[in-house]
Amino acid sequence: MSLNSCNNVGKLVNYQNITSSVALSLTGNKLVYSNFPESFSDYNTAENKKYFYRDPSVRGRARVFFHHSNGSSNTYKLVVRVRNRNGFPVNIYTNRTGSASSEWAVVAGGYAWENWLASSGTDTYRTTISSNQTFDLIQQNVPGGHSTGGVVDYVATDSSGNLANVEITVFAALYPSSITSSMMDTWGYDQNTDWNYSQKAYGKLVRGTFNHSSRNAVININTHPSMSSCLVLGHPTTSVGLTNEYEQGWDYTQNCSVWVAGNYGIDYNLQFNINDSATRKGNVYGYLQDSGFPNYYVIRNNGAYSGCNKNNLNVAWNFDSSFTGYSTITKNIWYTLTGGNASPVEIHWA
Repeated sequence: MSLNSCNNVGKLVNYQNITSSVALSLTGNKLVYSNFPESFSDYNTAENKKYFYRDPSVRGRARVFFHHSNGSSNTYKLVVRVRNRNGFPVNIYTNRTGSASSEWAVVAGGYAWENWLASSGTDTYRTTISSNQTFDLIQQNVPGGHSTGGVVDYVATDSSGNLANVEITVFAALYPSSITSSMMDTWGYDQNTDWNYSQKAYGKLVRGTFNHSSRNAVININTHPSMSSCLVLGHPTTSVGLTNEYEQGWDYTQNCSVWVAGNYGIDYNLQFNINDSATRKGNVYGYLQDSGFPNYYVIRNNGAYSGCNKNNLNVAWNFDSSFTGYSTITKNIWYTLTGGNASPVEIHWA
């Protein structure tokens, strides 16, 4: 199937909120997350011996996600670098990968995830790294005044195919190819005073490593004659939000626990079983809308994916229109909060 075009419809205001009744399963591989400093200057870059985030030992399969903005007047490369600290060679494979830059923060994140969805989704051999050598999973140009987002899923193995540990560093540099491993050993980082923060969504900027990069759920709903069913992703108040949506992680630069603001870097795999046998509406419609700020939506619906840039808070994107057959239909939805935004997103079925 294909998704409906990025069309404007009136925002849905008559709905039943099912969010607090849904429990997510934490799945996927580790998430290495870089969002501090959100806006960097020349001071925060490799040329000034600074990195954004470093995890010294990530094992096997993992996802790296970053979202930063370039507050300088120079064009930098945002780099995700793998370093082999082992005494043996390590093979690097990438699965899905995507990155982008834009004047608009939400667009940078949205384009990055669209590129991620468009990539192969199968392990592809990239290189073999000798001991103490490096390889860049991503190098993304970021002009001055622009934002950038990126996400890459990879796996590191030894020559026998066993999972191997590697070091991951996220940084910005004018000339990353000139940076050696010994130079990286001299780098430092900026102290983050936002880390000690109990609220699990929005408001604070963090970096860290988390045990899971995906959330899954099976959600059974019934059609209603006049109201939609609404699921809120990234709700800032966990008492009325999804169970298990947020996970505590660890910032290896400052050795402290952290929560991801907005749950960025996470992808949601949601199976909606929509029962129309009682109401017999005949048709069901899927919508995306914001709870706060304009957003760039990226969604995959039963295998088809698309993006939609919304700059009006009073409209929703009607991404799906389907005939129910007066019975139960299943919608397999993949979604992510793309970064660069400070509001939850609502998925409606009406």
